[in-house]
Amino acid sequence: MRITDLLKRESISLNASPKDKAEAIDMLVDLQVNGGCISDKDEYKKGILAREEHGSTAVGEGIAIPHAKNKGVKAPSLAAMTVPAGVDYEALDDEPSNLLFMIAAPEGGGDVHLDVLAKLMTILMDEDFRAKLLAAEDKDEFLKIIDDMEAEKYPEETPRCSENRPCETSGRSNKSSGGYRLSYGNSSYLYGCGGSRKSGQETANRSSRPEARPLSCLSETLSR
Repeated sequence: MRITDLLKRESISLNASPKDKAEAIDMLVDLQVNGGCISDKDEYKKGILAREEHGSTAVGEGIAIPHAKNKGVKAPSLAAMTVPAGVDYEALDDEPSNLLFMIAAPEGGGDVHLDVLAKLMTILMDEDFRAKLLAAEDKDEFLKIIDDMEAEKYPEETPRCSENRPCETSGRSNKSSGGYRLSYGNSSYLYGCGGSRKSGQETANRSSRPEARPLSCLSETLSR
């Protein structure tokens, strides 16, 4: 599984300027809809807002990763937005957020969103990587920066087929009807807007806002 398999050009906005958290969420939800994997925009947004009520998904260092898993989603997908001036997303460190990724996962689709979340958190810990994303001049460059970072961090994962690039050789994936079946650890996923499935249980939401912790410790916090 690669991040760019789930992130389409249509779901990326560079140099955005939302005035507040609410507008940032609206813009990201619209980007998700643009990607074609949301079946019910209002239902999906309800899930995003419900998660935020349990604590902000802005983890500090300029990063926010709102996410929802519900019946308003057809297949796993990502949206991304850069906000050079920053937006108040109620971050754990009280600093503006300038890199926002929104995750969508289908109800009953397993823990795809948790795997994507963990991977995003890992690569976003790199300050130079974050700076490159913010400086990206176009969507293709933005996607390439992510692809290059994934190749560096996860060399055992060979390039995948996606909406954003042609198929390349891979010993761990095979094309299936409605998407691509990709192996990741001991799990198998079917990606693409035709569906996604994997066995597993979703971790329960937190009931209160977590205290600020180092970025490297926050993947678990966000997944709840």
